[in-house]
Amino acid sequence: MVRLMIRTAGAVLVVAGAAGLGTFFSSRFLLRLRLLEDLRKLVFLLKGEILYGNSSLEEAFARAGGRLDGRLGRLAERTGRCRRGPCSSIWNSWSWP
Repeated sequence: MVRLMIRTAGAVLVVAGAAGLGTFFSSRFLLRLRLLEDLRKLVFLLKGEILYGNSSLEEAFARAGGRLDGRLGRLAERTGRCRRGPCSSIWNSWSWP
């Protein structure tokens, strides 16, 4: 009888753990999907600003970042704003705290 209860408790713990891991990984996947969608929006906004607005890369980043919400929008806006400061190149801007 005790053995059956231990097996049942073990089975319940395995199922609960699998459900928890599934929920955790699905939430990480959804966050990654949203970030990729925002990145695609940023690329389309940059393309429009450069091709149709005849903007420089700095202006295009600043304007596209102003139109986009979230972390990626703030990062793009910051990339466009800094011309010759602590982030004089795009690479330094993306690693700027």
